[in-house]
Amino acid sequence: MKRLITGAALLMSIAAGALADTWPSKPIHLIVPFPAGSSPDLIARMLNENLARALGQPVIVENRPGAHAAI
Repeated sequence: MKRLITGAALLMSIAAGALADTWPSKPIHLIVPFPAGSSPDLIARMLNENLARALGQPVIVENRPGAHAAI
């Protein structure tokens, strides 16, 4: 299990270095498949500011409830 986590972290760090400098060039839409005011919505909104600051682009939280979260 420890090797799997280490391998996943290594792959994510390699992929992060391959991103172009111009990404993201548009606002990011964070889709939450639950209604507004639910726990996942509140967590997404708490992470919204830090994510926008880290990426340098506005992050828009969109709630799309329905279909039992199978969008």
